[in-house]
Formats: sequence, C-alpha cells, structure tokens
Amino acid sequence: MDRDEVITQWREIEREYVVGWCGASNVERPAAALRALLEKQRALEGGDYQGGFTSLQDHQLFVVLWLCKRYGLRTYREKGQKRGTVMVAGPETFVRKVFYPIVERGLRVITQGVDAWMRGFVEACIRDDLPRASDQAAAVVVDDETS
Repeated sequence: MDRDEVITQWREIEREYVVGWCGASNVERPAAALRALLEKQRALEGGDYQGGFTSLQDHQLFVVLWLCKRYGLRTYREKGQKRGTVMVAGPETFVRKVFYPIVERGLRVITQGVDAWMRGFVEACIRDDLPRASDQAAAVVVDDETS
C-alpha cells in the first residue's frame, strides 16, 4: 500500500463520518463540517468529556494530536503521565461516537501502510536490492548531465 492509497482510505473514512453525522452536502470540507459538529455538540452537552489514549507509538501519537487539532479538541496530559499518553477533552457524543472511531479506523489504515512499506523494505534487504549510495550518486550525475 503506497502513500496515496493510505490518504485515499483516510479520506474515505472521514467522508463516511461526515455524511453520517453532518450530511452529504458537507463532504467537500470534512474538517470544517466535523468542527461545526463539535461546536454543536459542545453547545448541547455543556461540559467536556475527558478520555484518552495510552501507550501510543510516536506515529500514532502524532495522528491523534493532529486530528485533535484538525477538529478542535483540547489535548493535555495529567501530571505524571508518560509521553505516549494523551488526554482528549470534548463533547462526549463527538469524542466517543465520531472521534474515537475515526482514530481507530484511521490508525489501522496507516499501520497497514507502514507494515506494507516495511515488508517491501525487508524483502529488498533480503534480496540485496537496495540502491547503494554509489548508485544514487551516479544517478544524480546522469540526471545532471541530461538537464
């Protein structure tokens, strides 16, 4: 699975939640639609629900933090929590029924993409097909000559 496939699958997941929660007319601007839903839920529910993610790997932590920022959720760490833990605050309905499922499915897609890349890399190492620095330098020289 390459980068474009991962992005396409991610957009499809987000689009599915936008259509289900915000309506098909909002599919062109999914982040804005989900932020508007968040604000609507915040007004309806009042205070923020607090939940979190623990034992996240670096790429997972990055995705969770990025999504929180994208949708307008507040993130924090309690005193003594480790770097792989992030707490999320927002309307309970949004966090539990929209945000958590998007994160879960999105991380699965990203992990599959990373795993596929790793398998290809390991197979190339086993076959000894990796480009060597001298091969790359020669390619740069050839490219410069053709310019």
